[in-house]
Amino acid sequence: MIDRLTDDVSQWKPRIASELVFWPDRVGGATRYRIEVPARHKFFSVGYEEYVFISLLDGNTTVAQACGRAAQTLGREALTQRQADSITHWLLQQRLARIDGAPRASSTASGPADQESDKGLLRRFNPFWIKLPLPHAEHWITTASACLKPAFSPPAVLAACLISWIAVASIAMQWDRFIASSAAIFSPSTWIATFTTWILLKFIHELGHAAAARRYGCETTQVGIVLVLLAPLAYVDVTTSWRLRSRWQRISIAAAGMYLEWTLAATAAIAWSWIDSPVASFHLFNIIVAASLSTVLFNANPLMRFDGYYILTDLLELPNLAAEGSMAVRDLASRLFFARGVGRDRHFGWRRSVVIGYGLAAMVWRILICITLATAAAFMFRGAGIVLVGFAIFAWVIRPTARMLQTLNRRRQQDPAACVRGVLVGGSLAVLAGAGIFYLPINTAIVAPAVVDQGEDVLVRSATDGFIIAIEVVDGQSVQAGDVLIRLQNEDLHQQQVELQAEIGQSDIRKRSATEKQDVAAAQMEQQTRQALDERSRQLQTQIDGLTLRAHRGGTIVARDLADRLQQYVAEGTELLTIAEPRDRRVLASIAQQDIRQVAMQVGQPVEIRTAARDRASGRLVHIHPLASSELPHAALASIHNGPLPVRTDQDTQTKRGYRLLAPRFEAVVDIDPTQIDRLPVGQTVKVRIGHQTLTIYQRLEAWLRQLLETHRTAARNET
Repeated sequence: MIDRLTDDVSQWKPRIASELVFWPDRVGGATRYRIEVPARHKFFSVGYEEYVFISLLDGNTTVAQACGRAAQTLGREALTQRQADSITHWLLQQRLARIDGAPRASSTASGPADQESDKGLLRRFNPFWIKLPLPHAEHWITTASACLKPAFSPPAVLAACLISWIAVASIAMQWDRFIASSAAIFSPSTWIATFTTWILLKFIHELGHAAAARRYGCETTQVGIVLVLLAPLAYVDVTTSWRLRSRWQRISIAAAGMYLEWTLAATAAIAWSWIDSPVASFHLFNIIVAASLSTVLFNANPLMRFDGYYILTDLLELPNLAAEGSMAVRDLASRLFFARGVGRDRHFGWRRSVVIGYGLAAMVWRILICITLATAAAFMFRGAGIVLVGFAIFAWVIRPTARMLQTLNRRRQQDPAACVRGVLVGGSLAVLAGAGIFYLPINTAIVAPAVVDQGEDVLVRSATDGFIIAIEVVDGQSVQAGDVLIRLQNEDLHQQQVELQAEIGQSDIRKRSATEKQDVAAAQMEQQTRQALDERSRQLQTQIDGLTLRAHRGGTIVARDLADRLQQYVAEGTELLTIAEPRDRRVLASIAQQDIRQVAMQVGQPVEIRTAARDRASGRLVHIHPLASSELPHAALASIHNGPLPVRTDQDTQTKRGYRLLAPRFEAVVDIDPTQIDRLPVGQTVKVRIGHQTLTIYQRLEAWLRQLLETHRTAARNET
């Protein structure tokens, strides 16, 4: 039985699988060999030196003997013994070779094949990535691909480019509206529609790959669904495109899905710029974001093994960029921790820098993705997702740590000095990283969502009930204090006045009669009655005077559709119009609870106001409401109205706006610089930069997780 960690790899006798197909190819002026595994629809690429070594592995030749014979053929270009050992491990891991006589169930040299099988079984039940092939899907894939083939003709590509330019220009001309619409995407109430749109677009994306592959004569070997955190995504296996000799054809196939999605996004952008319907605009905006932004972040991202990666590898002519980048990072780590590296570099010049840079960037990206997936899983299924987090910790933390400890143990046995160096270097880096995460302060501006408001004290309301019989002003008209604005009519008030005058007259008659009869008690009673009637008369006259609404100050009338109110009945206190003055404008800002301590120290200090168009204005923070509230401060801030704050429907019918914030926030008032008031129209959503806060990376993560947890709990309470 062979132990991979302790046995001498150079004495193994691996045999190359008989079903492998090799063919040469020219990449970057050098000869490379492609390896196809027809049964598994997998392709690999190796250099000429690796091919010479691999071709000598016949099950009777040891690794050391094959390395020596390759050196006789290649001379200095031959692989070193360490490289040969590494390639042997890789062949066994990929099930491209096995060792005769080794039990498959053991941890032998054939173990990698079984470990790969076990790994495949693990992936099959991995909730982060479950691959489900669809049987008998070839027919509808063929039909759909045939329908999409014309989209890849030269005229169609030129038309798509023209549409894209028009879409970019359309969005640029309505950039403020586009930015404001983005807030609705992040509202929990819209996630179902956004998610559904995304899934449909990804199906179209995969059909694009299939259509482009068939256009060049390639097959789609497998069609199915991948569940990422149980979210379904379509996939089409077009690995047979590696048979194509032209890298530009392979690039076309890899870019086909993104090309279709981008064209759909451009078409939706043009339609969005012309349509005013809120519902239609929302769905079109969903298509724009899902087919462009998500495509750039995922499919076009070369750090993931998606479309962008294969395009990059063909452009750079580095077929095994991910594997070689990972090997380069391991080599750097070996040099750093153990002062040992590989015997010969595989790449030189800019290619070596690209491989190392890609390996480091891909490693950082994988760490971020793992953290993101684990965080998302923790909040899924009403807390049951913590099981997924446990699985992730085992797969992404415990297993790599165990392998690292095994490596250190092997190093300790073979080279104790190198092991001591590795522990010292690793410990030093861990201390530096911990200090940076827990103690290094980072200064960042506090930004709060806000809206420009006219102020409540300039509203004109009806002083009494009545019908509007005359409107003396129009929207935008300038008025002076005392000018008549609106006339109301209320016949009941006039009738009450007539009846009250009659009662006053009768009271006077009764008082004179009592005086003539010298009835002091009756005279005093009538005197009190007369005083009560006079008070009623004064109140009634005030109501009658209120039927004529006058301007209580000078300014400009703000009242859209005021003329439509003519002959309408309005109740007392109804808002009718606004007498606006630019100097009355203010900014209402909504402050998050975690920022209130720093913001409270900025009262009286200058702040910066930024619009969606990146225009800037100055202001001063004058007041912060002492109590946090979930009541929406202004309708324009609600995500349901394309605002930045997520809201929920309020069950309390007495709420003024009908919606409440998911989490309580503090309301702040900002006075605008009088010289810049005209640059901020009423109702415009803005962002206010209020001071700075100094937090460590750990504190930022803690605050972010706390906010995420609170939002999740609030949403869960709302659902129940």
